[in-house]
Amino acid sequence: QAGYLGGKYLVERGCKRPVYFPHFISYEIHLNPDLYNCHREKMLIDGFRRAMIEGGIDPDTSIINSFSPSCADHKKILATMSLLGKSMPDGFLSSDINVANFMKKLLENQGHIPDNMIFAGLYNTPWSAKDAPMQFSSVDFNAEVIAEEVLKMAELPIEKRKNVYIPPKLVIR
Repeated sequence: QAGYLGGKYLVERGCKRPVYFPHFISYEIHLNPDLYNCHREKMLIDGFRRAMIEGGIDPDTSIINSFSPSCADHKKILATMSLLGKSMPDGFLSSDINVANFMKKLLENQGHIPDNMIFAGLYNTPWSAKDAPMQFSSVDFNAEVIAEEVLKMAELPIEKRKNVYIPPKLVIR
């Protein structure tokens, strides 16, 4: 749902070339489907793809490959994207820290952030508000509520535990 919310936000703001830039995942994590990080990224990508399809945008051109050999190489993709001219995306969804880093690279490489570019982040951290070059909207995962629910489930006997869904929410800035 979080990837969908972020993608829908970009499409509704008029983006014609939005992209989702996944969080860096090492090969060890990517190749182990049982690890949460791999599952989370897959679900974020699936939600973003759904929003692109609904918005009439080809989802295959809207997802940046996250399989970089290292975190440093992953960050180099952000730097390269900031140098693009006419093919630069007009909407960008990623983790708050990646959005803030992309903004920083745009400022370093182009001297400005394009006026028509729309940003959306994931996790609603200080990187989307006070610690970003400029504030941007972000999807909040409600970490406090999730933690409370996990603690409640941990207190129950195993046979009484159940899955709990805490819906994310979009924080507009």
